[in-house]
Amino acid sequence: MEEIKIRTVFSSELATVHKIEKISFKNPYPLPFIESLYFWNPKAFLVAVKKEEVVGYIIASTQTDVGLIISIAVIPSEKRKGIGKSLITAIIHFLKDIGMNSVRLEVRRSNINAQKFYEALGFEFTHTVHLYYRNEDAFVYFKFLN
Repeated sequence: MEEIKIRTVFSSELATVHKIEKISFKNPYPLPFIESLYFWNPKAFLVAVKKEEVVGYIIASTQTDVGLIISIAVIPSEKRKGIGKSLITAIIHFLKDIGMNSVRLEVRRSNINAQKFYEALGFEFTHTVHLYYRNEDAFVYFKFLN
């Protein structure tokens, strides 16, 4: 297996991140929003790199005392190879290091694979947000970082 490196994103890679976002989600975030997330907190914006190519990313917010995973995606050809798990593990280490006690994320009600993925990583379902995704409910998951 080829080595995957997890590191903070470079501003020059934001367009690539946006391309991954667009192929990964029904309602992708626009590029200006992704750019603003980078400028607000670049240390909480990580990429997975394989052979100098960005193959995945994770974006978190640290604006409150609970870390929030805003978005995570891996290019289709690299899924199910542990990259998503590596990104989650890296962002959790970062959030712990800066004093966060927990992390939160939302996932579409219909995205069973993502729900199983997060649950396998120790996230627990807490509640539902009605129509969070315009036309679909979100399941909210938390993980305590102790």
